[in-house]
Amino acid sequence: MTPLPVSEESIAIKPWDSRLALWLVRPLRNTWVHPNHVTTLSLLTGLAAAALYATGDAMAAAWGGALYVLSAILDHADGELARLAEKTSSFGGEYDRLCDLVARVALFMGVGLSLRTGPLGGGAVVCGIVGAAALVVTFSLRSEMARHGVPGSLDQPSAAGFDLNDALYLVAPLTWFGWLAPFVLGVGLGTPIFCLWTAHTYRRTLAERA
Repeated sequence: MTPLPVSEESIAIKPWDSRLALWLVRPLRNTWVHPNHVTTLSLLTGLAAAALYATGDAMAAAWGGALYVLSAILDHADGELARLAEKTSSFGGEYDRLCDLVARVALFMGVGLSLRTGPLGGGAVVCGIVGAAALVVTFSLRSEMARHGVPGSLDQPSAAGFDLNDALYLVAPLTWFGWLAPFVLGVGLGTPIFCLWTAHTYRRTLAERA
């Protein structure tokens, strides 16, 4: 499948982080760098961020926040490079989604572990586990809807150049300012709620198609 050319109009409707990612990968358009290389780098930096959080050390967590922001930007950069270099593929798309899921699951587990000795104690770990599990279920439901050809099943709610996933960028500044606990609580409560909403949408959509 040949991607559409990247026009000024198409750039204008992209989320802000996708625009940044596009700017970063433009020099790589005609090089040996493959989009899957960028996807793998995104996964590795995401896992490294989670590992730094899991140590429970404040300085390590600060670096973990910075690494996760880099991982999230790289997660957009692979798709932008694929379209620029006309190297899109179904495998690349699936590999990108799976790596993104693994990195986020690891992040939720990592931030939960990072606060295990704080006021939340074991509750922080539980929030991380619950959030990670809900993320996996949501991923599975949305993938199943996509398999059934449901339009927009893989899209995220968005407005003003931001989408729902952009909330995860907050993990970095919240870590640096020592406000990670509200983020962990949000993971433990908000992710399951979104999962339940996805499950409701899944059941309603498939019932309508039956």
